[in-house]
Amino acid sequence: MNVQRAEVTLANERPELFNAQTELKNSYLRLAELFGTDVRPGAQAAPFEISGELQYRPNHPDLNNCLARADANRSVIKARQKDIEIEDRQYVLDRSASRPHVRAFSGYEVYSERDPAVGPEFNYGGVVGINATWNIFDGFATKGRMQATRARRQAAVEALAAARRSVASEVRSAFFDLQQAERVLESETKNVQTADGALEMAKGNFA
Repeated sequence: MNVQRAEVTLANERPELFNAQTELKNSYLRLAELFGTDVRPGAQAAPFEISGELQYRPNHPDLNNCLARADANRSVIKARQKDIEIEDRQYVLDRSASRPHVRAFSGYEVYSERDPAVGPEFNYGGVVGINATWNIFDGFATKGRMQATRARRQAAVEALAAARRSVASEVRSAFFDLQQAERVLESETKNVQTADGALEMAKGNFA
């Protein structure tokens, strides 16, 4: 009867063993992803092994510092800032079309005079000049481009604000998760210490 009970208990515990083995494999896969290590197709385990004992070192980062670093270093925020800079430069370019443009030119030319009565057969000399253009009215095309650029810039500003809110939310969530993990670890550590003490007392009673 005792043997049968032991077999039933063992059978009931096997699913927990299978779950633990699967979680261990998944943990190795997550570590491989963090390490940037590729796992070959068909491989049953990650191409490395874990040895030693994992020691927890308390870390208490400052939330404001974390938010500032994330705002300064996150690539999504930098990308949105670049979008605003691009639209600012595009606006300057669009606005320049409504202003006069002056171009200076110089050169040297040699040409043959077809009419000898006008002058020597071959003429040569330097050429210097100024060319000025000003589109006084272009059917509001320039104004339309400037309005479109301002609209895109405003959209880029709103996208930057949304990205900053999203990043700040992620940082705060990670910060709160860290605080929760520290509290859980502290509680579990006390439970283990209490269990160790109870085990020692039980051993003393049976000694």
